[in-house]
Amino acid sequence: MKAASKIVWVILDSLFLIVFNVCFFVLTTNKEWFPDGRTNVIWLNYGCIHFAYLLLLLSPLLSPRNVAKDTLPSTIMVVFRFWWIELIAGCVLIGIQIPFMYNVIVQVLLCSLYIGRICIMALANQDTSEKVARHEQELQYVKISEAQLRYMLSSISDKATLRKVEQVYDYIRTSPLRSHPQVHSIEQQVIDKVSMLSMLDDKEQIASLADEIMRLAKQRNQQLLILQKKL
Repeated sequence: MKAASKIVWVILDSLFLIVFNVCFFVLTTNKEWFPDGRTNVIWLNYGCIHFAYLLLLLSPLLSPRNVAKDTLPSTIMVVFRFWWIELIAGCVLIGIQIPFMYNVIVQVLLCSLYIGRICIMALANQDTSEKVARHEQELQYVKISEAQLRYMLSSISDKATLRKVEQVYDYIRTSPLRSHPQVHSIEQQVIDKVSMLSMLDDKEQIASLADEIMRLAKQRNQQLLILQKKL
């Protein structure tokens, strides 16, 4: 199905190029309409129309994958509007045959306006992508550790051991979600040790490892507090 879908999209994407080029090369051979043949003015506008269409085909690449659902429709609409306006303006300029210099000015202004807008949108999308990735990274520490400890609590029967693990669970669950690159190594250590904790059966080993996890979790939160004060 995926291969068939790709083939269908390739055919649909090629329709405009086929139809436009057939019309272009047939009409521009008409000596009554274009007595000078395909001049530089015609080729300039021909190239700009194809450039705008190529940009439309590549528009999905302008939105990062992790935010594409929110940003892709608006990005495509801007690029589509650019291609549509370029198509109309290019055809009009080909038809009226104004001097080459004026064609260059019109096309430079048009392309600069929309390419500038597209670049600004791409930068905004990239910034959003980085924020989403950072937020997901920040959630991993609390979410993974909390989920594993919650599962472990249901399987502990000894009250003293249960209280020890509950303390770790409550501390990590209420820890700040916001993270920092300087504490990522400590967070990973906590996640790894929590995974090891869930595989232990010996009470003393569980208590010892729980204390180690608590120490690392407190160290992480203390470093975060210091880093936030420096900002």
